Amino acid sequence: MPGIYQNYLKNPYSQCCSALYQLREDIKIRCSLVSAIIYHENINLLYAIYYQIQFCLNANRYNLNPQNIPYAAKGSKTAKVLLLIPGQGASVAQYGFLTKKLKDISDIHLFSAKDSYIKNDPIPTRDLQDRMEKIAKLFLDKNYESVEFSLIGHSLGGIRAFQLALDPFLKDPRIKLVHLITLASRLSYTKPRQIYDDLMCKDQQKKINANLFRFVQQRYEKNGSVTKVHTLSAGKNDWLLDPEDSYIPIEVRRIDEKCLTFPQTCHLSILFSSQAVNATVDIIRKWKQQI
Repeated sequence: MPGIYQNYLKNPYSQCCSALYQLREDIKIRCSLVSAIIYHENINLLYAIYYQIQFCLNANRYNLNPQNIPYAAKGSKTAKVLLLIPGQGASVAQYGFLTKKLKDISDIHLFSAKDSYIKNDPIPTRDLQDRMEKIAKLFLDKNYESVEFSLIGHSLGGIRAFQLALDPFLKDPRIKLVHLITLASRLSYTKPRQIYDDLMCKDQQKKINANLFRFVQQRYEKNGSVTKVHTLSAGKNDWLLDPEDSYIPIEVRRIDEKCLTFPQTCHLSILFSSQAVNATVDIIRKWKQQI
């Protein structure tokens, strides 16, 4: 430590210039990120604010997170639960347009998780596991024999869902994670998209690539028996990630797994795109029809 102070005292001007340069570069990167969001998303930021206001006024809009679960009807053995996982720094309000569309699908129970990103745990899944087990208990206590979960995750939410699908660690065998949909989520990290990319995803890079490697291994070893994964991408207009990074490899992709691109959307606007949301609803409808 004394050596550091001695070096600083010997050349304070150089140290000061270095610190100022680093500060300037940091500000430059953050300004680039803000500019990209405003440039690409513009009106979609207003949509996000609109749905956030709606959520604040009525958090249980469209029967989100119901607590009074009725007893299982005669012949209803499995409860199907859809769990919405927000992206980093966001809330479930970002799914306002989707939840509005989902309200017409009967027998799908809609719940949400929270963003729980921290630097020490950049892809948190333990809280998702706990959330699923608490939700499942609501149904198992009402005479359901089992509970099937489908997860929908945007951006980091999809990364969390994907990681959880590799190791669900659900204590009760009656609880199953069978299905997930990712929206503009980075499932591999090949290269930074822009200068601000590392600011958002650098701490997740190693784990993202390790997860994809494990996923491919599981598909080969278990002959495709892992959770079904559908990927929806914003394409080249995504200001955060390359569309190729949001797909699962074609060689391990099941024939019934959707891999869709919506070129007119961006990283956030995919949540407010009628095409993308309708495609998501169609996937959910087909899952609901499966026995």
